[in-house]
Amino acid sequence: MRIGIDIDGVIANTFPLLVNELNRFFDKNLSYDDIISYDLAKIYNLNEDQLTEFIQAKGSLLQDGPLPVPQAVDCINNWRGKAYVVLISARFEKARDRTQQWLERYGFHWDELILLGSHDKADTCVQLKLDVFIEDNLNNALQVSSRGIPVILLDAPYNRAPLIGQVQRVHSWSQICEIITPG
Repeated sequence: MRIGIDIDGVIANTFPLLVNELNRFFDKNLSYDDIISYDLAKIYNLNEDQLTEFIQAKGSLLQDGPLPVPQAVDCINNWRGKAYVVLISARFEKARDRTQQWLERYGFHWDELILLGSHDKADTCVQLKLDVFIEDNLNNALQVSSRGIPVILLDAPYNRAPLIGQVQRVHSWSQICEIITPG
């Protein structure tokens, strides 16, 4: 079995940290549940320059600081030797060392790490002949699903919309482990 997994928002609990840092940086008071869109510039009413300034100031923290999503490490590591696990992220290639260090710090086991520098993951998922993809970005989930790959969407305030295609919403990694049982 070939399993693709996004990093931020799926195995790295990035968004609560991101919201906290955005609030501090821009003197706002939004909660995680207020993030009803993946477009943070829109939610925080930021222009491109402001968002760039924030990312330059806080990018390292956002890559190094999140804790793993509960049960993600155990679930993924239980697939070791039974499935080929590919981590596919929109992070840029220059973040490879930090990303690998974070994964190793928390004990994740994976077979391949792909940093696309883009949210467009559908072609990569097809080329890798994935059997399933785990994602938190609704648009990515719908794009990958439209290419014939089942997607498990980890629930978040910013992805709550009707699902179409082969997209299944879950609320935890324990649910993911019940659904994906490689032989």
